[in-house]
Amino acid sequence: MKKMQSQISTFLKVFTIACLLFQFGQASAQEEDNSLARGEKGFFYFGVTAEPFVIKKNQDLLFITKDDTNDLFFFNDVLDETERLLGANFGFEKFGAGYAISLESSLGWKKKFFTYNVNVGLGKVINVGNIAVVPKVLVGFGSGNIELGHMDNWDLYIEFDEIQFYGDSVEVKLKTQMFHATPQIDFIFPLKKAALRLSVGYRVGLAGKKRIKYTGYKNEDNTEEDKVHRPLDHENHNISINDSKVDKKTDIIGFNGLKAQLSYIHNF
Repeated sequence: MKKMQSQISTFLKVFTIACLLFQFGQASAQEEDNSLARGEKGFFYFGVTAEPFVIKKNQDLLFITKDDTNDLFFFNDVLDETERLLGANFGFEKFGAGYAISLESSLGWKKKFFTYNVNVGLGKVINVGNIAVVPKVLVGFGSGNIELGHMDNWDLYIEFDEIQFYGDSVEVKLKTQMFHATPQIDFIFPLKKAALRLSVGYRVGLAGKKRIKYTGYKNEDNTEEDKVHRPLDHENHNISINDSKVDKKTDIIGFNGLKAQLSYIHNF
């Protein structure tokens, strides 16, 4: 409860700042006649990103599972303390009548960790000299993944929930769904027929379903891929962190934290 109250408090503070900037932008738009704020334009952007992905302290994860024919898979390793993942982002944004609407996807990775996100955003374009400042709020969804390894096939097939995998192995991942909101401020610095975009925000993420994903080939030719999702508390799963048993309420991955991006805008 205290953790959730702290997250809500942080979100409200950042959201309040964004709202104040919105109000400031409305006053500025009345005083200035600038084509960036008043005109319409759409543009693509891409760049690098730092995405929140939180593993608190170093955690010793133990995971044991078996398939329907009692073949075993064993994982025991330390998950390194992590705050965010570095990666790439790609999006499209449209300016019109002083407002901005955006659609963006991003991904980050590090060793066994991987995350992807999709966001839609609405903001207000504020002109400060030649620079555009765009406070906005984004909402979206995504997933955080931890690679647990591959379960080797020592028999004719590996079977999960009556689905048979015939390849040499089955990939095993821990997946956590996420829904999130991100108050964010973009700073756009125009160049010749292009621009640079610096974005800073604070993401508040709510973890959704937590599952183990099994992926492999469902035919002997290794040409048709299939997958099975099982909940963490499946009867054939034995999962613990630092010797404490994990259930579906356990947050192995956290998604709250600062988000930062540096992007190149084409044909601005």
